[in-house]
Amino acid sequence: MARSVVIYLVMHQPRRLRLPALSLTQATSAREMAERLFDDDMNAYYVQKVARTSYRPTLTRLRDLVQHEGLRLGIGISWSLIWQLERWAPDVLDLLAMLVDEAGVEMVGVEPYHSFLPYLDIKRFQRRMTWMSQHVKRRFGQSLQVTDTTEMMMNQEIYWALDKLGFRAAFVDGRPHVLKGSPASDVFAGGGSLGFLARHVPLFDGVGYRFTDRPWEAFPLRAPPYAGGIKNKPG
Repeated sequence: MARSVVIYLVMHQPRRLRLPALSLTQATSAREMAERLFDDDMNAYYVQKVARTSYRPTLTRLRDLVQHEGLRLGIGISWSLIWQLERWAPDVLDLLAMLVDEAGVEMVGVEPYHSFLPYLDIKRFQRRMTWMSQHVKRRFGQSLQVTDTTEMMMNQEIYWALDKLGFRAAFVDGRPHVLKGSPASDVFAGGGSLGFLARHVPLFDGVGYRFTDRPWEAFPLRAPPYAGGIKNKPG
């Protein structure tokens, strides 16, 4: 039976490209280049839509559960999304700030643009994660101890880069070829001060991807059996 449950949610939206992009040769500044490269009409549309259908009701409900039902959770947000919310739905950031101000809600540091930078330039990745930590501290008042890379990517170089930055834990993918027979409910050591929390793939896939999959044996996914599945997992 589960002794404790780690609930982690992440908020991210990419800044979508304009297809086809306008000519960049006529751009005279970084701002003009961005206007030609990114489709911010589309970005505004999707941010406002998802804010209405997901972010506002979810953040409000989570705060209610934290205040009245004892919910505890970790939540991360990419800087890509913060940038867009500042422009097109700033009240969502106010709701997030009120949520993370509650006891038992911990901010998780997310790779700012959900990019593959740690595979391309590890030193620049470290600088970007330091920048992200400083901005999250300034905006939300929390010092980050746990981090999440893009799609939970991890290797030796990324591990030691994060360890040197002082993070205490990082999330990793919990697929069988990664865990090599160990249960996802374990807390894993990595050789340094940084530990690992593994994503529990079956539980995650059920609520993240498969709840609308009609051929799935657990369809339709309901809260009581899903909660029972969590409760009966070891560790």
